[in-house]
Amino acid sequence: MQPLSDFVPKPLLFCAGLTLIERLIRSLIEAGVGKFTVGVGWKGDLVREHLTAIPEGRLIEVVDVPDYRRGPLRTLVSALSNVGDRSFLLCPADYVVEPETVSGLISEHTHGSGRRVITMLVDSNRQEGTPVFGHGNGLVAGIGDSAISFNHIGSSAMLLLAMRSFKADCEAALEEGSTQVVSAINRMITEGKPIRYALVRQPWFDVDSLSALLDANHHLLERRTSGTTGTLYVPSGQEVDWRSNIPSSIHLDAGVKVTGPTLVCESCRIESESRIGPFATIGPNCHVGARTIIAESILFEQSEVPGDVTLENAAVYGQTPYRSKTRYVPQ
Repeated sequence: MQPLSDFVPKPLLFCAGLTLIERLIRSLIEAGVGKFTVGVGWKGDLVREHLTAIPEGRLIEVVDVPDYRRGPLRTLVSALSNVGDRSFLLCPADYVVEPETVSGLISEHTHGSGRRVITMLVDSNRQEGTPVFGHGNGLVAGIGDSAISFNHIGSSAMLLLAMRSFKADCEAALEEGSTQVVSAINRMITEGKPIRYALVRQPWFDVDSLSALLDANHHLLERRTSGTTGTLYVPSGQEVDWRSNIPSSIHLDAGVKVTGPTLVCESCRIESESRIGPFATIGPNCHVGARTIIAESILFEQSEVPGDVTLENAAVYGQTPYRSKTRYVPQ
């Protein structure tokens, strides 16, 4: 994700009208989650400020992790200090997931057969990511290449539901020098603690690269049905131009065409003869010069693109474009 993530913490990356973390929290709420703990390290003040400002902020507790450089396991142990004596859901803050996926995992963990300490989500169709191996009885045999002698199930889908006792296992793994959550889970497996898996059916995105951010943007725009107040959303297969009825804060000069699916946020100006879309998100207060073409791209808030430019498979932060070398591949 660098160099873009040098300026913006990944949870605050803009995608299809919302930051990644705001969209994630809304999806989790829709799935039945009622309280959130977010561990923050690098540029944590920006994340805290953002979470305080969103409508769901009253449900969120932010925990500072001063030694976050010790790795994700350190961040998790710090966040778990604020979790009560109940099961909890764990996922990255730069994660895009459907509410149906989360509610399905909760149901499997709560009502599925067999004793379990953790239920983790696995994608049997993904080749990339951390491999998960298992037994035929629904139990995970190991995660990562060290368990390669067992049956390959798929790749970790970065979402799990765990009992409160998982905290002690994470603390023990951290004391032994581990930095990754996977190490703590493998440690539990060697001790005979039951880790079960559920297969994911819907698309999901772990946004660790620019291409993953653009893929998520593509997916979310395609499944969107409407815009929010003050925005212009053009559905797939439709087109609007400067003569259309558009929100008052959005200014389209003569000759501009917007092809769906595309989202143009409030207070944007797009100059004459430009072509926007498909699969473009134009953030709030952006300016696009004349005769410019933008497709499969994201403009962050207050970004500018000059005239006579063709921008595809890119994200723009300020005046700087960051281009992806790969194109969207449906899941």
